[in-house]
Amino acid sequence: MKKVGLILSAIILMASQGFAQIIHVPADQPSIQAGIDSADEGDTVLVAEDIYLENITFHGKHITVASHYILDLDTSHISRTIIDGSHFQNEDSASTVLMISGEDSTSVLCGFTITGGAGTLIDYETVGVISPFTKSGGGILILDGGCKIEHNIIRDILIQSDSVITGGGISCFFGANEQTNSKSIIIRNNVIKHNRLESRREVIGAGISVWTGSPGQGNTGKILISDNLVDKNSMKGNGAYGTGIGLGLSVPTINGEFDICSNVISNNVLDGITWDHGAGLYIYFWNNGPDLNPFPMIYNNIIIDNAAETDGGGIGIWAFHSLTAPGISPKPVLINNTVVNNSASSSPGLWSYDVKPLIINNIFWNELPNQTSPEIRIRNSESLLFNNNIQGLIGLSSENISDEPRFADTLYNLDSISACIGTGTASLEFEGITYTAPALDIYGNTRPDGIDNLVDIGAVESPFLSTVGNKEVRSDLGFSIYPNPVYKEVTINTDYRGVHTIEITSLNGQVVYKRLMMESGYLIDLSPFQSGVYFITIRSKDFVTTRKTIKL
Repeated sequence: MKKVGLILSAIILMASQGFAQIIHVPADQPSIQAGIDSADEGDTVLVAEDIYLENITFHGKHITVASHYILDLDTSHISRTIIDGSHFQNEDSASTVLMISGEDSTSVLCGFTITGGAGTLIDYETVGVISPFTKSGGGILILDGGCKIEHNIIRDILIQSDSVITGGGISCFFGANEQTNSKSIIIRNNVIKHNRLESRREVIGAGISVWTGSPGQGNTGKILISDNLVDKNSMKGNGAYGTGIGLGLSVPTINGEFDICSNVISNNVLDGITWDHGAGLYIYFWNNGPDLNPFPMIYNNIIIDNAAETDGGGIGIWAFHSLTAPGISPKPVLINNTVVNNSASSSPGLWSYDVKPLIINNIFWNELPNQTSPEIRIRNSESLLFNNNIQGLIGLSSENISDEPRFADTLYNLDSISACIGTGTASLEFEGITYTAPALDIYGNTRPDGIDNLVDIGAVESPFLSTVGNKEVRSDLGFSIYPNPVYKEVTINTDYRGVHTIEITSLNGQVVYKRLMMESGYLIDLSPFQSGVYFITIRSKDFVTTRKTIKL
């Protein structure tokens, strides 16, 4: 996960100017809730390492509640500063953290392990959905407002109920009771794992659930779910949807931004007694109209090893047709995602029904045994597929490819001979809107990589040259470099025995080293080079292959 910068300097500055104070727990107040109760706008409740048997509520305050992680970015504080909500007094209000009174993105929860909550019973009709009640938000419940949830571990939460259940780790209801909502929900850099939902009714989002409110309310706020690890969550219900991330969207509700990006969604299990859709990610459109731009934007996610019983092990998308405007199909956008080795009896990669997703630069692939269903299935709508790598490609346009993607490692970096290198699209205009590939990949690398200025397919941009147009033939040639990163000397090995050149190029394209070679192994001293990213290329008359290295 990527890290945001320190906020301590801002806290100290505000305190020095008399605008805010730091309340230490337990030095100044004996509990986190006591710290919140005593805080004023802009204050920080700074919590020492310990296990706090509490269920806390922000009371609508625009404050920061944080562990000592914010002081030094030492992640050990996160695992050792625990809010355990298992000792709740009221089973109908048993979320570990409540943000239900008009908070916004200046209401910050940062640096904790959140566990033990059992959810809060709320009236489902407040968000315009037909079921009467839901048990929601075992770890964190956000209702009618905004928040910033960053750098937390939300784990080991079990919600069991006879009602509908949403959001084991985090449950958000956006614009439920307000006429408008210009607030933002930011869920970023969290680990959400081992949460479970069990009900005889529907269950949605064991990791994260987001529901938007009744149509026509004109919400302009921002929803950002990014850089989270959503792993090993599970749920079982009469109908089960979106174990990792489950979204229920009334389309006209959101006129602002809605991005789901750079998450790793993995090993989530979905078990629906009647049916289930989208073990990794599920999007349910329950109302829509003709006047909005497509949303949400789903990009740079790695969605792997998720399992559903019926449809869409990786991704499921469905529009409740009886509640949607006639002749209108929602258009979620999927760009540069890697969706691999998910399982389901039907369409393990992507299942879509009555929806018109725009799908660009994605990998849908499966190497699991006994998985015979086509990777994607789009029902009751036309396919809008451009420059994807799809296993079992049948009857799709020539812009898509069906070659094995060839990954170099378990981080889903592309191998140097992958057909996905350079075969994506940088931008695409569709129905008057221009869509562009994300400027960075999931690991923060520039897209496109400067080595060929061509966009790759998938969530990870490679440092290798493309073979687009067959202008050059490449081979891996047993090319290896070590150590990587390197402080001083780097060893380069290759199986090639003919005459070739070795070339080292800086990130801005400047050639800083070049030599004619015939050996299969050699040592290069990089100590004179400045720290940074370099590309090492072996080139002959009929091939070229490249590796990236980091000089420390």
